Amino acid sequence: MTNDEINEQTPEAPATSQESTTSPMSEQEAVMGYDEQIAALKAAAAAVNQETPEQKKKRERMEKSKKVIAATVDGLSALSNLFFTTQYAPNAYNPQSSQLGKVNERIEALKAERQADADRYNNYMLRLGDAQNAKAKTIRDMRAQHEAQKLAREKAERDAEAHQWLALIQKDKQREQKGKADKAEQDAISAQYEAENKPQELQLKNATESARAGSYRASAANSYASARAHDRSEAKEFTAWDENGNPHPFRTKEAADRFAKQHGTWQEEEEVKVTDVTRKNHKNQTSTSSSSVKTKGGQPAKPQPADNTPPSRRGNDDNVPPSRRK
Repeated sequence: MTNDEINEQTPEAPATSQESTTSPMSEQEAVMGYDEQIAALKAAAAAVNQETPEQKKKRERMEKSKKVIAATVDGLSALSNLFFTTQYAPNAYNPQSSQLGKVNERIEALKAERQADADRYNNYMLRLGDAQNAKAKTIRDMRAQHEAQKLAREKAERDAEAHQWLALIQKDKQREQKGKADKAEQDAISAQYEAENKPQELQLKNATESARAGSYRASAANSYASARAHDRSEAKEFTAWDENGNPHPFRTKEAADRFAKQHGTWQEEEEVKVTDVTRKNHKNQTSTSSSSVKTKGGQPAKPQPADNTPPSRRGNDDNVPPSRRK
């Protein structure tokens, strides 16, 4: 089958440009021509003889065998001609009658046919790929056009809806503008009133603030006096010393004890607590006994001054160095 025959069987590809029509074309209708062209190209490609790998191996073996046989026949013919020519017979060698040449010519002719079939098959496959690409492009263009038309319809619907809303709120806008105008007029009246009456109001405001400030000062003076009296009433009666012997007054014993323990001036003391216990025996006779419990207590104490006497002189009544003593 030639290319002209394929062109007669396959229809021409429809134009990809989309023209606005009254009834939109569906995707199936738009690619119908491509489907027919693709089917015809596939059928034409399938009709072309394509040699399989197994067939190729078989053919090559047969061609090799034929060449060997033809070469053998030619060799025998040459030997026979050589023998008879040695017997004074005429030379019967004819290059046109070579069997190997005939085999080679047949092989080359079959090779040319196979090449022509391969070229024809490749041509069909290229045209098939072009048709498939054109079909895909047509579908993409149609979908893009449908999407654009959908977006245009949605925009038109939104614009129509917005126009309706604008018509509905027109009265509200008029009322809003009227309210702004009324407010501007009222602000102008208020500004005029403030310009006329502001000096009197400012004078009254200053007088009121002066009176309020005097009241605040009197209240603050009373508060300060109460605070000073409260401070005088809370005398710090307890004293604790730090590690340097400096006294620190405290209002409570607990605070003084805690300070002394923190600074190492706490002096522990052992306290004995005696408790009387009264018992009755079976004769209802009363007896009293006492028990004592020792507990550890203590109090803040002033630390003793540090002894600066050298260790060699401690415990001596005189101040003579050991090296000078007799």
